[in-house]
Amino acid sequence: MGFTHDFILDAFTKLLEIDESAEVLLQLCDGTRTRGEIIHECSNLSGEPVEEIENDFDAFVNYLVEKGVLQWVEEQSYIEPVYQGTRPLSLTIALTFACNLSCSFCSVKGGSPLDNELTTDDIIPLIEQVKKYKPSPFRLSGGEPLLRKEIVLSILEEVCPLTEMSVSVLTNGTLVTKDYAQQLYDAGLRLARVGVDGHTSAVHDALRGKGSFEKAVQGIKHLQDVGIHVNAAALICHTNYPY
Repeated sequence: MGFTHDFILDAFTKLLEIDESAEVLLQLCDGTRTRGEIIHECSNLSGEPVEEIENDFDAFVNYLVEKGVLQWVEEQSYIEPVYQGTRPLSLTIALTFACNLSCSFCSVKGGSPLDNELTTDDIIPLIEQVKKYKPSPFRLSGGEPLLRKEIVLSILEEVCPLTEMSVSVLTNGTLVTKDYAQQLYDAGLRLARVGVDGHTSAVHDALRGKGSFEKAVQGIKHLQDVGIHVNAAALICHTNYPY
């Protein structure tokens, strides 16, 4: 039994909280041991009888297999851990400070692009490092990253085939047309995070600007229609917390 590198969970960030005994068990799932060998080793480490460990082991492993964290393999072969502490655990690239909205809460004070923003030539060696170290989750952000259409599509084409990584784009959703959504899907994107700060246009637009709610909702529909999963993200503040 061993880890699978292409698991997908519904959560935006793949996190699973475990205790020390579960951590020990998972360390044993390196592709070189059978079910029986792992159970006996857990028994030796804990001092508990094999019979008492088996049921809990099977329930835990079946849950992780269902979630795509573990998989059964036919042949014993060592599987390199996805994360070994030798690389960034996650990485977000702010492609631009440019943005088509003027959100009152913007943490980066987006609006106009900076004079020294990343060029395509800057991105190439950076993405080569991303492909080497495979930080996950890996996010493209801004400003509004979709304003830099060609560089977004180029990056996605490079990193989305890497099954070890969760790749997403953080966007306000207002620039997503049906055609653009299809291009994002064709480039490999399967997860987008769209800012939605209210359940109505009155609440959302008060924070992000007039007409932004309708455009964001339409953008979400376009993304979903082509098969891209969408997480809606809200900044909770005095304007929207009652809802």
